[in-house]
Amino acid sequence: MTVTESDDPRDIDSDGDGFTPNEGDCDDSDDTVYPGAPELCDGKDNNCNGEVDEGVQTAFYIDADGDGYGAAGSAPIYGCSAPIEGYVDNNLDCDDTDVSVFQNCEEDPCANPIEILSINGPLDPRSINSSISVSAAVSGRVASAVWFWDDGSSTEISMPSTNYEASHMYTTPGIYQIKLVLLDECGNEWVGLPDLAVIYDPNGGFITGGGWIWSPKGAHQVDQEAEGRANFGFVAKYRKGSNKVDGNTEFQFRNGNLNFHSSSHNDMSLVIAGHKGIYKGLGRVNGQEGYSFMVSAVDGDLKDPKESDKFRIKIWQTANGAILYDNQLGSADNADAITPISGGSIVIHQPAKGKNKSIDANGLTIVPWNTPFEEIKDYELLITNEFGQEVNLKVNWSEAGYDPLVSGMYTISGSLMESISFKLQHEVQMYVLVEEKALPIDIEIDNNIIPKSIVDGGVIGTLRTIDPSDDIHAYAMMENEFVELDGDRVLWKGAQFLKNEMRLTIWSTDRVGQAIEREITLNREVISNQIIIYPNPATSETNIRVDIFKPSVVAIRLYDAKGVLILETQEEHSETFIKNLNLNGIANGMYQVQVQIDHQIITKILIKNN
Repeated sequence: MTVTESDDPRDIDSDGDGFTPNEGDCDDSDDTVYPGAPELCDGKDNNCNGEVDEGVQTAFYIDADGDGYGAAGSAPIYGCSAPIEGYVDNNLDCDDTDVSVFQNCEEDPCANPIEILSINGPLDPRSINSSISVSAAVSGRVASAVWFWDDGSSTEISMPSTNYEASHMYTTPGIYQIKLVLLDECGNEWVGLPDLAVIYDPNGGFITGGGWIWSPKGAHQVDQEAEGRANFGFVAKYRKGSNKVDGNTEFQFRNGNLNFHSSSHNDMSLVIAGHKGIYKGLGRVNGQEGYSFMVSAVDGDLKDPKESDKFRIKIWQTANGAILYDNQLGSADNADAITPISGGSIVIHQPAKGKNKSIDANGLTIVPWNTPFEEIKDYELLITNEFGQEVNLKVNWSEAGYDPLVSGMYTISGSLMESISFKLQHEVQMYVLVEEKALPIDIEIDNNIIPKSIVDGGVIGTLRTIDPSDDIHAYAMMENEFVELDGDRVLWKGAQFLKNEMRLTIWSTDRVGQAIEREITLNREVISNQIIIYPNPATSETNIRVDIFKPSVVAIRLYDAKGVLILETQEEHSETFIKNLNLNGIANGMYQVQVQIDHQIITKILIKNN
């Protein structure tokens, strides 16, 4: 075949792609355009099929809320890049009006805070061993919810976000601050506090007191500068067989022109808990009605070791809650009284136990944990004889098998000391239930100041567990470089440097294995600001230990023998610190170290000697 050159200029392959216009090239000036070329997203008809950028454009969807996800179901706009601002290359957002709702319609679990809409607890005082209920209304996504009962126990809600109801039974009288703790999925915490729960024991004794205290400035809200002697007298006890509180309360503060006299005590308000008694009621101030009051008192003879009796009275207007007088202003209602009485006494009277008691032949006797056998051995057996008369019979009870330290049911056998009928068997039984031991309440130390003169092995203080049921406890402590435990004693380990404040984590375990954990703070004794330089004489470096009594601005200056300033620093410090000085490059000789603590200047001599 003969190949001939064409004279037609349309036959020229100008772009070198192997195609001429006569062979289908629709743009012979662009080598990316020819029949069968791959279509590119470049605004050209690359394959010469009459369509531009077909099949290679990207779909873009409007993102109205700006969360990076386009609206599901919206009409796409096609292009080689986002055509305008506010469009993205996906349509996964089911709510394009809410930034907290995003990909696959999953809600950010922590975008909205948890809100406790309402919280409810027992408004009226309740007797021990009776069930109380609490509830709350909550909005938001809750990961966990726990009710803390303030007696060492708690109740976890198994299905949070659906039901926040719980119930609890207190076996020890007291005033308890219940709280609800909520956590979201990110670990954020919310706390709700219902009203204080007042738990009383109508058979738990009564309280009397009389004497005087020194009323401090700020206690009387009408005259906050008034201070001086204030007399008090009170008695509060439950009416026999009733939950009504009888008694009388008087308080006279002459320097503040305040004369209070009770008119009634609130039913079920009297709580006797170990060394502490508290009750509430209504009364008159200078003859005028419309006031409420609360008395809190401590019988120091019931504490170990014994201490002075303490008294607190809080008086407020019933209508609006405005406080008129409180010698412990700002403290919670369930806080122990801390004002020692200057004269008189406060006595908590405990009910008699173990004497002149009788039991039914089929009855159950319930006793507190650690009730000694001596308190139940004198129980008499109550029977009805053949004449229909109730008769108490003395019994010789056997202690065999009874353990007051182990809760549970005991069957105690006994033999009658006398018999009035052949119909009654000589051997009898008594059923005794030893209650569970309540958790210890708190851990205290009798001294929390570390003396400056303490030596290695010296005793800082002795631990004590507040436990109405028992006084025997074992202690453990998280390891600490400064102190160690020897039984219930906290000993100094002889470390040279100690901060002004040190916190110890202490565990106390009772005889049934129940443990409580508390944090105890020790403070270093600081009498005045002082400095210590060591080593001195020094060679290449020295240390300046600065003991400060309170947070201060501390300036350290170093002068040579001619009074020329060699070094100066100034910093704020809140507690004792050590400043290291590099002496390299400083000539041998005598220098003056001047430490200024706020406005106080302390001067020491430093000798530099290689």
